[in-house]
Order: sequence, then structure tokens, then C-alpha cells
Amino acid sequence: MSVTLASDLLVEHSGHQMRLRGEGSSLVAEFDSLSAIRVMRRSLPSPGTRLPEPLRLPGLDAVEVEVRVRGRAVAEVHAHDHALNVRVLWLGLFAAILHLPVRG
Repeated sequence: MSVTLASDLLVEHSGHQMRLRGEGSSLVAEFDSLSAIRVMRRSLPSPGTRLPEPLRLPGLDAVEVEVRVRGRAVAEVHAHDHALNVRVLWLGLFAAILHLPVRG
């Protein structure tokens, strides 16, 4: 079972926004700031711990999410065995912290 996102999904939480959209074979989570990631991360399970039963969906292990802040990729999230694995993209994270422009 594959996951397909046919339209944008806008999620608001504690005054911050995340836009989730399909892009190629993966999903993209676009945040307006790094603080938005910190706020939303508090409501998710810690990386490496198993997801709660309601979030254990068939086919979720095939989902890859690229996390972006203002157009810059800062992390990749993969699900494996009902747990989230996060890989930080350090150069992108530092560029987002310094508000460097995104190269086209």
C-alpha cells in the first residue's frame, strides 16, 4: 500500500503552520520557522520510539518525509517498524538558522 497526497494539507498548532504536500515519491513538510518544528515535535513521539497504536498504519514504513524551513531542507524522516527515524541535514539547518537564501 502506498501513500499518495493529492493536495496540500495545512496543519496549524499553537500558532504555527506546517504545509504537507506530495512531491514526487515522497512527502514534504514545509514549516514557516524552526520554532514551528520545535512546537510540533513536542506533540510527536521521540525519534526511535514506536508510534502509538492509532498511528500504526499499513504502508507507513514506505513513507519518506523531507522537512523544510522556508524552502530549505533541514531533515528527513523515515518510518521503520512503526517508529520514526530522523536524519538531520546539518548544512541546511545551519543555513536556515542564518536565514541564508535558497539557491534555485
